Amino acid sequence: MTKSVSRLISALATVSISLGAIVVGAAPASAAGCDVYRVIENAYVRENPDNDSVVRKTKYAGEEVRNCFGTHAGEPGSEWTAVNCTCATDGQGWIISRKLQWLRYEG
Repeated sequence: MTKSVSRLISALATVSISLGAIVVGAAPASAAGCDVYRVIENAYVRENPDNDSVVRKTKYAGEEVRNCFGTHAGEPGSEWTAVNCTCATDGQGWIISRKLQWLRYEG
């Protein structure tokens, strides 16, 4: 093999290893930490923060849910909290905030 071909192969191997490390080292959103809530009143998990949105799941009083998105929406008196939910198309469901009690932060 010529020196230039050897150098090219070596460079490609280095780039490949570096890209692999970036992908493996990439942390999911939840690794940054999550707020944990207790459901204090039976609540629907909706696809979007809107009473007319599709209901994806029901959470019952006493269950715990997590918000690893840090997302809230709505107007005063009608606030929504994003919760982790594989039932939603984007992994983010919504519960009316007044039905949740904040318990702790897990980070």
